[in-house]
Amino acid sequence: LSCTGLQHELPRQHFISRDLICVGKDSSIKFLTDILEETMELFPSKYINIGGDEAVYSRWEECADCQALMKREGLSKVSELQGWLTDSVARMMARHDRTVIGWEEIITRGDVSTPVVALIWHNVDDSTLVAPGGHKAILTPATHMYLDFPESSTPGEIKAAGWMPPISLERAYSMPVNDYSDSSSVIGVMGCLWSDQFIHGTVLQELPHLNENRSEKYIDYLTFPRLLAVSEVAWGREKDRDYADFVSRVGQHYARINRKGAGYRVPEPVVTSIDTLADGRLAFTLAPSVPGSQIRYTTDGTYPTVHSALYDGKPVIADSRTDFHAITVVNPKQVSLPVYYAPDYSAYEKYGKLTAEWAPLQVQPKQAPWRIDATGKISGNGTYEIAFVPLKGASPLQLGDLRLMKRDEQLDLASGKHTLKAGDAPAVYTVKVDSFEAGTPFTVVVDQYGPSGNDSHGLIFIRRLP
Repeated sequence: LSCTGLQHELPRQHFISRDLICVGKDSSIKFLTDILEETMELFPSKYINIGGDEAVYSRWEECADCQALMKREGLSKVSELQGWLTDSVARMMARHDRTVIGWEEIITRGDVSTPVVALIWHNVDDSTLVAPGGHKAILTPATHMYLDFPESSTPGEIKAAGWMPPISLERAYSMPVNDYSDSSSVIGVMGCLWSDQFIHGTVLQELPHLNENRSEKYIDYLTFPRLLAVSEVAWGREKDRDYADFVSRVGQHYARINRKGAGYRVPEPVVTSIDTLADGRLAFTLAPSVPGSQIRYTTDGTYPTVHSALYDGKPVIADSRTDFHAITVVNPKQVSLPVYYAPDYSAYEKYGKLTAEWAPLQVQPKQAPWRIDATGKISGNGTYEIAFVPLKGASPLQLGDLRLMKRDEQLDLASGKHTLKAGDAPAVYTVKVDSFEAGTPFTVVVDQYGPSGNDSHGLIFIRRLP
C-alpha cells in the first residue's frame, strides 16, 4: 500500500511519517473503500473522520504510480493528489449518505468538490476557507482549544505540549466564534487533548500536586476546568459570555468534580490587591478561588506547603513580589501551584524568549553535554539565535559546540568556544531549522563546564530572526 512497498514499523511516540498510502495504486483505493464500508456498517454516525493533516509528499513526488495519476488527472502539484483522494473518498461516502470530516488540510490541498467538514486547527479565522467550496467547519484551533498545552507557565506546571504558549482558562473561554445558525458555515467547536504531547517517553512525570502519576489524573488535570470553558463556547452565544461570572460559577463546580471522583487543576488564590506601604514593602490581599478552600502562604521566596502560614483575611506583608507565594489548599492532597510573579527580564527582550536559567547546580566540573528544552521556542522553519547571558558569579562558564535536536535527529551544529564571566557580552549561536514539525520536542545540547568552579548564574534566550 505504500509507494516503496517496504514494511513499516509503527513508532510508539509522536511522529510525522514520510510514508503515505500510495494514491496511485488501485489496491490502495480498494483498501480504503473496504475499510470505510466496514466502518459505516459498524457505526451509524452521519460523519466519518478521515484525518488528512500534516501530510508530507516526498514519496509521492518520487513514485511512478503517483506521477502517472497526476498526469492522467491533469494535476500540476503533488499536493493536489491529496485533494483528488479526499474528493474520491467524499463522493463514495456521500453515496451512503455520510459526510467526511477531516483536518483543514483536506480542503487546502487540491480541489474537493464534494461538501466536507474541515476541522480548523491553525487559527479561528481560517474558517473562511470553507465557504467557497460549500464546506462546513468545526473550530478547534490550537490557540484556544488544545488542552494538551499547560494552563500556565508557572514553575512546577505539569509537563505538557510546549510548541505554543500555554492556554489559560480565560483564553479558552475567550475564543471568538460567530453565533451558530442554519446559514453559518461553522457548525460547532471541539476541544482536543493529545496524550502523545505530554508523555514524550515511557514514564509520566511525578507531580506532588497530583499525588500520583496515573495517566487518568494527568488527563483530568489538563481537562478540568478548561473543558467547562469549551462547553460554554460550544453551547452559548459569544455576546452572552462574561468571564467574571463564568469564574464564579466554575468555583461551584469543583465540588461536583470531586464528587465524580475526577481530578482537576486547582486554581491559584486570587490576589485582589497589592498595595505599596510607606517603607516600600507590599501588602497582598487575597481571596479563595475554590469555595471552602484554605490559602497558605510564605513571604521569604520559598514555596508554601499545606503546613505554611494560614491566610486569615488580613493583608500579608512581603518585601517584594518575588518573595510572596500563596497556594490554594482544597485538602492535603489537592493543592494549587503557587501564586508566582516572574522576575523582570525586560532588559533582555532583544535576545528573544527566555528559555532557561543556569545556576551552580547546572555547571559541570568537566566538559559534558547540557540539554536545554527548546520546545515552543522553536516555532517554525527559519534561522534562530541562541544567546547565553551571564549575570553573576565568581567562576567563568566554558561553552563549546552547540547542537539543535528535533527529538533524536540533529538539525544543525553551531561550532564555537566561549568563556562567559559575569558582566560579559552574551555568547550567541546561530542555527537553522528547515524541517519543523508541530508537536515535536526540540532540544539544545551544548558542551559546558566550569574550569575553576561552578559559581555562575545566567539566562538563555532564543530568538527567531526576521
